[in-house]
Amino acid sequence: MTYGIDFRKRVIAYVQSGHTKKETCDLFGIGTDTLYRWETQLKNEGHLNRKPRSRSPRKLPLDRLEAYVKEHPDAFLKEIAEHFNCSIPSVWAALKKVNITLKKDNNL
Repeated sequence: MTYGIDFRKRVIAYVQSGHTKKETCDLFGIGTDTLYRWETQLKNEGHLNRKPRSRSPRKLPLDRLEAYVKEHPDAFLKEIAEHFNCSIPSVWAALKKVNITLKKDNNL
């Protein structure tokens, strides 16, 4: 569970006011490991902010995908996936994200 910055500051202030760590953890309903981690972070980094989540860059650039689909409107998902060296579900999700629908074959 993620705790807000204000909550973290209140917990640390409570410990610094002279209360035991066990008492603090019981009162605020947090684990002792969490409290120790927050104290270590405050000591080492000087703040209690959460670390930003990092994401890997997209393997399938949406602008290049749109350009490819405009150049090759009859391309199958498999062909697009091979061109961009990624999976078919990745192509499907990216096309959905840029609101490109596939041609439907109603002659079945």
